Amino acid sequence: MSSIDRRSSPRLPLVKPAKIFLRGTWRYLPAKTRDVSTSGALLELSEDRDVHVGDTVDLAIAERASAILRTDEFIAGRIVRISPGQQPGSITAAVHLSRPPAHTL
Repeated sequence: MSSIDRRSSPRLPLVKPAKIFLRGTWRYLPAKTRDVSTSGALLELSEDRDVHVGDTVDLAIAERASAILRTDEFIAGRIVRISPGQQPGSITAAVHLSRPPAHTL
């Protein structure tokens, strides 16, 4: 396994509820952030979610205790990597974002 780090910006640990919108299927999926950077986020999802490398998504990270997220809270992105999650029954998805999330500014 390669130890080369291809990240373009440093990651900040951040565990928060998140939601992704899969544009191809018009579905919202619950997720949890593991870390974020100015160019992406690492998410943890249930392994039964049908997500694939290359999927176009919109990501929103909860900043308050509300199940409702506004449209302007979503950031366009693309899934660039999927791997087994840290928890049984989960996967991690690395998402490259079109702009920095507010959590990294």
